[in-house]
Amino acid sequence: HQHVQEIRETIERVVGGIHETSYIGNLLDQTMYCGLSLSRVGVDLRGLVQPVFDKRIIALFRKEMEDGHAAFKNALAQTKWYFPKKEIKRLGIPEKGSVGSIIQFPPLATLCNTIISGCNSLRHCAPLTTRFHIHRIVKERLIVSLEHVSDAAQTPILYSDKEQNLHVLVKLLDAFDEDLVPF
Repeated sequence: HQHVQEIRETIERVVGGIHETSYIGNLLDQTMYCGLSLSRVGVDLRGLVQPVFDKRIIALFRKEMEDGHAAFKNALAQTKWYFPKKEIKRLGIPEKGSVGSIIQFPPLATLCNTIISGCNSLRHCAPLTTRFHIHRIVKERLIVSLEHVSDAAQTPILYSDKEQNLHVLVKLLDAFDEDLVPF
């Protein structure tokens, strides 16, 4: 029992220093093969080490979402919230489904890129046991982001005309609800 605990602690220490899910995935594979071999002699440690990997994967995903959320919050404070479709076309960006609508709102595009990037990092190693945590993190970030939109809308940073501010806010919230969340 003591040797298994030492192995687990060593794995926990090593995994804690890894910042790439691909490396975590490789180490997880090797650990599972080792656990399979050890199980033949009655020492199956796979169930004890899996939570160590899950915890690290969730922590990395949460950090990426928090960093992206900070970028979203910054975009709300510093950029123009809305670009009309004619400006998007003039820039040569193709309109395709909900992506075209999201691109019209740079803060939403920032948030969307964050979520996509976070999910992309999971492609290397996404144990099924992490799915509820990942879902909860994305849901939390979307709710907090919506709260930041609401807070940012209270300050007249967009346009001097209050009615135009309201119009842009409604369009942004529509894109958030109808395009970003389903996307």
